[in-house]
Amino acid sequence: MKVEWPAGWGGLPALVLTSERGRTVVLPTAGAKIASLVVDGREVLWRNPHIAIRAAAYGDRYRDYGASGIDICFPSIAPCTLVHPSGCGVEVPDHGEVWALPWEVEALPEGARLRVAGRCWPYRLSMDLHLTGSTLALHTRLENLGREEFPYQWALHPAFPLTPGTRLEWPGTSGPIAGGAGADLRAPGLTLRGCVAKAYVGPLSRGEATLRQERGDVRLHWDVRALPYLGIWISHEDETNPGGRCCLAVEPSAAPEDSLEAAHAAGRAPVLAPGQAREWRMTMEVA
Repeated sequence: MKVEWPAGWGGLPALVLTSERGRTVVLPTAGAKIASLVVDGREVLWRNPHIAIRAAAYGDRYRDYGASGIDICFPSIAPCTLVHPSGCGVEVPDHGEVWALPWEVEALPEGARLRVAGRCWPYRLSMDLHLTGSTLALHTRLENLGREEFPYQWALHPAFPLTPGTRLEWPGTSGPIAGGAGADLRAPGLTLRGCVAKAYVGPLSRGEATLRQERGDVRLHWDVRALPYLGIWISHEDETNPGGRCCLAVEPSAAPEDSLEAAHAAGRAPVLAPGQAREWRMTMEVA
């Protein structure tokens, strides 16, 4: 594998990983967004053709930047207010805060490590990336650097093209535990135009999901102990208009709610104690 840092992509500093079959581009100043994953000459990820990828300002709305590529949602997905044990209220921005923060980069002989420091709470989130053949591997580590525990929601947000033949498979549960707006989660490509739906399934027996596309499959594997839920976001808006989307996000998640406030109130958000660290691994294999 070849590692290039710094490189350039769309006017932004880029980290580029290249294998014998693939190439992925990461944008550290744009929240460590994985902007591109090309395998055997085919772009795997969705990119909104109407919105250029750019770095966000802290607290901005996620939809103003387009649901392109892969983002990390932490410590929430929906904007919310959470009360510290000390009684102070913490405002968590839309889709969390790390997608709108610059990450530090350390190039490694066989990959790269990216790190970001929290603002909502004193934490450090790091992500090691490796590209081998057609498989992208992510190793995430979360550390509580403060004196109080805190709850969190973590979700990977990979956006894929949505076509009539798109199908999604996962083990264990057969239907949504929340949301969905009547959409067929296993056949999201049949969702009616204009529909935007989000649902969670789980807790899962195994951390795996397969996205079946006309041009090849994408298989996700992850640590189900850390991420027991799968979020499914279908956006079948009119893609001919600015801001329009026709994509599907397959989101391994720590909790089954977009709002950390709601997940914590329901007792379903994981909690990290002072000085505690938690790690999990994930792979994305393109067939």
